[in-house]
Amino acid sequence: MKKNQILFIITIILICYSCNSYKEVIKGSYKVNAFSIAEGEDAIIFGTVKSKEDNKPIPNAAISIADSNIGAITSGQGMFSIPITPGQYHLIFNAVGYDDLHIRKAVIEKGRSLEITVRLGTTKVYQK
Repeated sequence: MKKNQILFIITIILICYSCNSYKEVIKGSYKVNAFSIAEGEDAIIFGTVKSKEDNKPIPNAAISIADSNIGAITSGQGMFSIPITPGQYHLIFNAVGYDDLHIRKAVIEKGRSLEITVRLGTTKVYQK
């Protein structure tokens, strides 16, 4: 009986070892700074979207505000700007080849703006 269990375990290990691919997940991150703006101006969410792996800007990344038609696309340098009224927002950052990053409770206060630096991570599948 023990011999069969050991053979079974070895077989499972060999099957797992010979798999053709494995995944590496690099999580995204963000940093937020708040700034005062001139009275009477709309608030602005602005910043940069970069790669978590190499810290390079990501052009054409999409920034959207959930449950609205408000959003932006990053420039060639990964920069974006969204004029917005004060309130609490759910921001979604995404780009082709990267995992989405959500900031669920971004609070924009009257007379303030937010600078957000986002680093999007990836889920890579490697083939042997």
